[in-house]
Amino acid sequence: MVGLWQRILPLLVLGCGLPGDGLKYADTAGEGTFGSVDAGCEMMAKWMVECGVDSVQQDTVLEACLQEIEVLSTECTTEAAAQYSSGLEDAYTCFLELNFCGTEEDIETNPDALDTCGALFDAQFTEAEECFFEDGETSTNLGAITIPEDITYETSPTLRNRLSLEDDAYQTVEVPFELSFFGESFKSITITSNGVLFLGEVPFDGCCYGLEIPRYDEYNGLIALGWGDLVPDMENSIAWQVLGEEPNRELWIQYDNVPAITDVDEVVSSRMRWVEGTAYVDIFIDQIVYSDPMTIGVESVDAQWASVLPEHSATAIQSDKRGLRYAVEVPQ
Repeated sequence: MVGLWQRILPLLVLGCGLPGDGLKYADTAGEGTFGSVDAGCEMMAKWMVECGVDSVQQDTVLEACLQEIEVLSTECTTEAAAQYSSGLEDAYTCFLELNFCGTEEDIETNPDALDTCGALFDAQFTEAEECFFEDGETSTNLGAITIPEDITYETSPTLRNRLSLEDDAYQTVEVPFELSFFGESFKSITITSNGVLFLGEVPFDGCCYGLEIPRYDEYNGLIALGWGDLVPDMENSIAWQVLGEEPNRELWIQYDNVPAITDVDEVVSSRMRWVEGTAYVDIFIDQIVYSDPMTIGVESVDAQWASVLPEHSATAIQSDKRGLRYAVEVPQ
């Protein structure tokens, strides 16, 4: 199971070091949904402003933060929500005191900041952990899981549109047919360098490891083909293309031997096929060798549904020559 602090780490790394556009703290945080209970999200807002995170990402992350606290308050207890918020407040106060924004330069200057400040969050999270997690698994309070179907493994077509993505990057592409995903419709998909796709125009790069699904956080509405910390280049790249003719067009997205940032011998080679008008996506694993937390599966935008194998949710993965079909509609 991913460590407690690791589960909120994306709130820190999302967009660090980007130039701000003058959005003020009071405009973002407002008065809050729970009064003092949302002080943790307010402190995170202050940190984002100080670190120059752009306003779009501020709004997105803060919405996810407040939603997390709301879920804790309604599905668990108000005390659990208060603990979670207090942990966030302590952690982001710590970052502010250290002038730590999560940039590479910050990490080099203060390599212990994440652990030091993260421990302040972990220390507050005991009651919320008991509510959300049982025996290391995500509680069904946050969503229901279906199991993907094994299908025949197929080799890859040659895809023409190669993306020039580097470390922790993303690109949104327009799709010529409607993508129906758990009751919502999309005409674009965001492809990231880190093995995860987001439905719609989403300003995330997916850094830096596969999280457990389903779980409501800032990373929802996703298709994970091998979600980890990857570094593509021109030889080990990412490509996409729409093949076929209406009404049977197919959207293909491929990660071709993309290495892990920590070890070039650990790689992700996998592909997704989404056939026009269908309620499923197919993922073909050519080869995945990855020893850190990695995720393969799909999760709805509201995090109420996911299709994932237990051994593919935030775990080390070794797999090859396998085809899996994931439902992307709410079960009847």
